[in-house]
Amino acid sequence: MGTTSHNKIHGAAAEMLVAHELMRLGHGVALPLSDTEAYDLIATKGGKMWRIQVKATGTIVNGNYRISFRHGHRTKNPYTKKDADFFACVLYYPTGTGVYVVPIDKPKGGKGIFWEVGKHGRWPNKWPRCKWEDYRNAWNLLT
Repeated sequence: MGTTSHNKIHGAAAEMLVAHELMRLGHGVALPLSDTEAYDLIATKGGKMWRIQVKATGTIVNGNYRISFRHGHRTKNPYTKKDADFFACVLYYPTGTGVYVVPIDKPKGGKGIFWEVGKHGRWPNKWPRCKWEDYRNAWNLLT
């Protein structure tokens, strides 16, 4: 299986994982019929609606995991409130899956660097927690 098809399967599995968790928490979930939108799914609850862009990785780069907070084929543009409301970042860690629910306007750079608590790839004592750790399982933001 090529890298592109492996990444697509990885991404589809992450979308289903996020949809499952949202439904388990009592949200309605809708999926766009095409991939032309900047979001991967819609969550609804209590008359409210959120567009969610799912990002996933299980690949270690320089000791940590990286998620791109940009979109586009050739020109990479940052996501904005026009595109989606939240990122659901799915990290396939060796010890289990971590999901981070991040408001779309929080990332200020093109990528997010993630690691499990106490497992930074180079300096675990200097940086015990990644800056996104407060968003881990932050499903309560969708209220």
